[in-house]
Amino acid sequence: MNGVNSVRFSNDGKIIVSSSLDKTVRIWNVKSGKQIQIFQGHSNQICNSEFSPDGQIVASGTLDQAIQLWDVKSGKELIKLKGHLDGKYIASGSTDMIIRIWDLNSGNEFQTLEGHLGAIESVEFSPDCKMLVAASRDYGLGIWDMKSAKKLKRYIKQPNCVLHARFSPDCKSIVTCSLDDIIRILDVESGRPLKTLKGHFSVVEEVKYFPDGQTILI
Repeated sequence: MNGVNSVRFSNDGKIIVSSSLDKTVRIWNVKSGKQIQIFQGHSNQICNSEFSPDGQIVASGTLDQAIQLWDVKSGKELIKLKGHLDGKYIASGSTDMIIRIWDLNSGNEFQTLEGHLGAIESVEFSPDCKMLVAASRDYGLGIWDMKSAKKLKRYIKQPNCVLHARFSPDCKSIVTCSLDDIIRILDVESGRPLKTLKGHFSVVEEVKYFPDGQTILI
């Protein structure tokens, strides 16, 4: 296996998905450290992979913007789409500043969310699937209420361009990483900063809560 671009835990913390420069996605057992599945079929290096909330599906994306959904048990490709999974829908964000929600079963666009003034760097559904957070090059962090669809619940202006934003397991806070090398933890309801983590000497491109909600993976 060549260089690894990203690593993600499943929600239960029992398995890990890794994305590699060798155009493969691999599933690993956390306890044993053994590889239990490999997905092959991308024609370009894989930038990122994500589990669905139930851990049954993996979405993987490449440099050429091709995204494929895989069945974890069988290793078979299910469908080609764009975005982040919530179990029934998948969300995508791009340079057109629009967030699109897709129906996972049909592959059709379900709705769009507009309001950002810069390219969308990352999108993620909350663990309870009631909210979506989007990080944008407009130095903004948008939290969307999925019940009202187009209503922007909160727009949090940040000191620098946010590259990634992730919900905590209890949906009460969000952890972000930015171009200024700083990790920030924000309160979802108020938007206020709860904690700032400094000390990195280069840009942190990805960040996520460990399933226990007490540890942050960088």
